Amino acid sequence: MYIQEARKIVVKSVLWTNMAEEGGGGYAPEQLDRAIQFACNFLANESRCTLTTNTVTLSGSAAAVDLSSDTNFNGFMPGMATGYRIGYSDMDATDFEHIRRKLAFDTVEAQPTLIGWETLNTGFVYPVPDTSYTLTIGWHPPFTEFEAGTTASILLNIPDRLLMPALWYGAGTALVYGEPVTESNWASTGWQRFLEYVEKVKTYTGVYTPPEVVMNQSLPLTLVGPEKRARS
Repeated sequence: MYIQEARKIVVKSVLWTNMAEEGGGGYAPEQLDRAIQFACNFLANESRCTLTTNTVTLSGSAAAVDLSSDTNFNGFMPGMATGYRIGYSDMDATDFEHIRRKLAFDTVEAQPTLIGWETLNTGFVYPVPDTSYTLTIGWHPPFTEFEAGTTASILLNIPDRLLMPALWYGAGTALVYGEPVTESNWASTGWQRFLEYVEKVKTYTGVYTPPEVVMNQSLPLTLVGPEKRARS
């Protein structure tokens, strides 16, 4: 769905307030967009409904991983990752200090089995790759970024069948009432319906536990990896 259609849905959801038709007075596109951004970011962050995979090339003899200039990973943060693999071989997530110490004391080159992030989008793998590899990262991107009030045709990254109720209940309620005070003092039952909907979407998208992180170990540097989670 494009942003223009999303605005129309939000307008229809609040016709009983001070709106007639889009462009006929009332809420400006900027106001509609900010309500859409608020509600849809909430949905995307809570339900992981934007789940996808992207790849990055690991160069031989280079342990660094840099996603900062890769537009496929815009908005990436390690906590958004659902898993790492090379081919069908899993990689475990660990903390950066553990990786740093391993690399400092071990110069072996082989297929990497560990990844750790130093910043939000730069990190290192271990062992150092002995050749080039394609690293696949499963993650849930943030809701589509755009400037409120834009005239461009922006395609939104939440599937239409999940987006429609979020616009009707979430964005519409946020537009009219703003943020609710507390869970027991709703500004509108619309926001309560939206939160109930978010919980339902979690069951559709299979909300997961982020990859387990192996914290750095005391010397000697013998990695004790986490037990693999059971796979169905």
